[in-house]
Amino acid sequence: MQRFEVSVEDIEYRAPLLARIYRPLGTAPFASMVDVHGGAWTVGDRTQHHTMDTALASGGVLVASLDFRQPPPAEHAYPASLMDVNFGIRWLKQHAIELGATPGGKFGLFGGSSGGHVAILAGMRPRDPRYCKLPLEGDADVDFVVADAPVTDPCTRYRDWLRDGRTEPVERFRLYWPTDADAEDGSCNLILMRGEPVALPPLFISQGTADQQVPISMTRAFVD
Repeated sequence: MQRFEVSVEDIEYRAPLLARIYRPLGTAPFASMVDVHGGAWTVGDRTQHHTMDTALASGGVLVASLDFRQPPPAEHAYPASLMDVNFGIRWLKQHAIELGATPGGKFGLFGGSSGGHVAILAGMRPRDPRYCKLPLEGDADVDFVVADAPVTDPCTRYRDWLRDGRTEPVERFRLYWPTDADAEDGSCNLILMRGEPVALPPLFISQGTADQQVPISMTRAFVD
């Protein structure tokens, strides 16, 4: 595969939130992707996947790595990040051509860990009234989703932490998921088990079999 030089710049996509834009130089990107960083839903920023985003751009992909709201404060709890990511997808669709992308190119999402969860959930519910609440024309439908070790069932991991007496991650969990009902609503596994009508774009998941943070059983249950 031919590799290209990459330009990197920060653009305000929704004040005061920034998107770090990775563009291949010397070619029109054949696809555009929104990168959703991980960090237990409470930490991390748009710089987290710099090496990977640079590699994607060098292969001909336009990447927008987003900052988004994270708790604390309490008003940044679920579903604030989903609202920002939904907005970010619509924003990238509006601006992809002026950022150099090929007309008619595919749009996708990438995320790892908690970011993988948000990416999958955003792909499943692109038209959820809560997620697309922020005004901007267009839709947030995507052509594909890529996720690495996504926390598809937050409820299961929360129960595991309680069982193991892990107070610090439990406290962070409650910052993002204030109630059990919130966590159940945002569980990708439970959404499918409940039979909710959702979008199912093509999805690729990578998952380590010995991962101690995201059990492989959770990922296999979601895939099944």
